[in-house]
Amino acid sequence: MPGGGWAHSCCSAAALAAALSDPSVHSIESDILVSSRTGQPVMAHPPATDSDLSFDDFLVACTGGDDGRKRKHLKFDFKDAAAVGPCLERTAAERGRLRAGGQTVWLNADVLAGPGCHPMAVEPGHRTPPAVAADAFLERCRAAYPEGVLSLGWKVDVVGVGGYTEAHCDAMYALLERHGLLDTELVLAVAARQTAQNPAPLLKLLRRLPRSELLVWTGTGEPAILPGLVGRIRRAFASIEARGGGGG
Repeated sequence: MPGGGWAHSCCSAAALAAALSDPSVHSIESDILVSSRTGQPVMAHPPATDSDLSFDDFLVACTGGDDGRKRKHLKFDFKDAAAVGPCLERTAAERGRLRAGGQTVWLNADVLAGPGCHPMAVEPGHRTPPAVAADAFLERCRAAYPEGVLSLGWKVDVVGVGGYTEAHCDAMYALLERHGLLDTELVLAVAARQTAQNPAPLLKLLRRLPRSELLVWTGTGEPAILPGLVGRIRRAFASIEARGGGGG
């Protein structure tokens, strides 16, 4: 999963071209929403509402040609529920090319309310709930492109106080249980600062999901993460890594 060799936030034609031509890049991550101008899915990260790179052009560039350097693994980070269906249909249509190129596709979205985010958007001072509904996202992913690796997260207020709780983790477990995904390869995406504040519930969740791994991220505009915090997170999950389980 993400680390060295990843090109993150490829949300422009220039960024994608650079990633495709770089032999050190093995995987490309990009954010997806519906363009405010065309009404079609584009590669863009909020607060942007448009870009010069449509999802169709992105997918064609990443699956076309015989140049092995262009066959990168792909991660789609959905920021808009309206983009999910059309993008999954297009991805499924390119299933043959993706398989031939040995390309893994990760399907990512923040689907549950996390620290600082109220699930019903009714409490003052809390951010709105996730834009992508959890059950609908899983249903569409499994129906349209079941070979995609699910990457699921919680929407968080990265500047807020408080880490992940037992309730947050229980909600994720219940979601996966409803869809028969407890023994499926998947990624749990979590915010670094909130993870460091309270790693215990996430540790418990990883142990309950034997084929899961953790992706720890920082948000656009956040201050840099200090090495001490990174070390604290690594030490907290060392027991999972030692067992060959899902740490990350």
